[in-house]
Amino acid sequence: MQLTKLSPSVLTGGKVEKMSTRTSAASICRKARGVAFVNQGFTLIELVVVMVILAIVAGLLALTLSSNEHRLLRTEAKRFQHAAKLASDLALLTGVDHGIELAGDGYRVLAFDAITQQWLPADQLQPRSLPEPIAIELMIEKRVVDMEDAHDLEEHGRTPNPQVVFWATGEAVEFVVHFRLRDAERVISVAQVANDIQVGPFIAAGGG
Repeated sequence: MQLTKLSPSVLTGGKVEKMSTRTSAASICRKARGVAFVNQGFTLIELVVVMVILAIVAGLLALTLSSNEHRLLRTEAKRFQHAAKLASDLALLTGVDHGIELAGDGYRVLAFDAITQQWLPADQLQPRSLPEPIAIELMIEKRVVDMEDAHDLEEHGRTPNPQVVFWATGEAVEFVVHFRLRDAERVISVAQVANDIQVGPFIAAGGG
């Protein structure tokens, strides 16, 4: 009688196939965990990169805003310098005293009317309201002068009264006007210096 040798697969039935299936499933799980770990690592790196980029952008934005604010301050200071020089020149050329009435957020050029004996708005320049967040501080003979808001300058029936005066004789009130951002230390000033009106970093009151 001839005996037939049975293969292990026959002896074990479907167990080999089941073991193979379990092995494949375990391998897939390990691979999936590995992929998840790699993906998690890339996510952390991406977050760091994004944070660095945001920090750089924020820094550049701060520099841009600071530069724009400085440019705005200087522009308004130069505009006031032009108005003051014009008032001074008009006083000399026309023989009529001129002046500038300032408020905390604006100013206007005035001319003295000999007939009415009053200061009247000059025709050459319109009143100037300063853009936010710029404010001005006036010093006459090294003393700070209290000022009203610009809208009060236009109040009906109010008599104009300039704090800065340019007489027809060529004399002028000694003044310094500080242009500053509200709640900020940066200051650009306009001052009467040696019979000239200059823009510069003059010391503000209380600024040290």
